[in-house]
Amino acid sequence: ALGKKPDFAKAVEWFDKGLERGDANAGAYGAYLILTEGAGGLGPADAAFRAGRAAALRDPVSVERARKVLAALPAEAINEASQRLLQALGAELDADGAFGAGSEAAYKAIAKKLGDTSLESDPVERLIDLARLHWSTTPFRVDLY
Repeated sequence: ALGKKPDFAKAVEWFDKGLERGDANAGAYGAYLILTEGAGGLGPADAAFRAGRAAALRDPVSVERARKVLAALPAEAINEASQRLLQALGAELDADGAFGAGSEAAYKAIAKKLGDTSLESDPVERLIDLARLHWSTTPFRVDLY
């Protein structure tokens, strides 16, 4: 309705549904709304989680948007998002934003298990690598399109 304030939290919910179905654009925009509007009371690690997953998909325009969000985030948020992906992949660790020895060991073990030989040391590239691994274990439903 005209004059009504946008519901950014609801928008992020819808963008999340799109991202779960493999829509990189939805993930990039959801991350952007969290970064710029604090949508849904979510924070930088939530934006990084979405942007990392979007950046691992194949839409080059949306990947660039997601990478711009990641470039604006602190390393701790990116590391926490990586740790959340590690948790989703079965690692037992705390998502505290400090990617230390325990997180590194979990990354190596999961990558080895899933046949990934290219471990990344840069926080953004590591997040995107983990997102690729996550997508490989939980593919989106292309039959929904």
